[in-house]
Amino acid sequence: MNGAASEDLVGFSRGETQKRVAATRSDWTLVSIASNRRGLTPAQLQKSLYLLGQAFPNELGPNFYQFRSINAGHFCQQIYTDAEALAKQGLVLIEVSEKDGWQHYSATTAGVIKARVLEEGLSPLVLQRLRRVVEWARNRSIDQLGRGRLDSPDSLWPAPDSRPVRQR
Repeated sequence: MNGAASEDLVGFSRGETQKRVAATRSDWTLVSIASNRRGLTPAQLQKSLYLLGQAFPNELGPNFYQFRSINAGHFCQQIYTDAEALAKQGLVLIEVSEKDGWQHYSATTAGVIKARVLEEGLSPLVLQRLRRVVEWARNRSIDQLGRGRLDSPDSLWPAPDSRPVRQR
């Protein structure tokens, strides 16, 4: 090895033009949070990244989040660690409700700008699916998110290797 960091092909489906992108797990966390201006709860963020990872394991690579099953669904502590690091960088705002103590993640202006720059180097197909799954998660209660495939997220997108149909 020459000591240089290797780059993985990240975020591309078969048949798409591939280019090298240095997209990290925390980049996907930022793009997820920034994809909805209302932000995400921790459960919505977890579910969005879990479903994306299930749909595109090859495109996201082996260093994507590793989830474990818990009673409330699928969980990865590293997502929270990455969100906190993004907050320390000024890219994410973590608000805590005084009423019930729930956290809520939203992108700062700097976070939205960085997310848009990152998006330009990602697969349009994977990015489109991420936005759809974030919207799907935002419209579910915490109980619905924890129960898993309540509305069959498979209906959110075709198989990863199929091409989207262009409407005329």
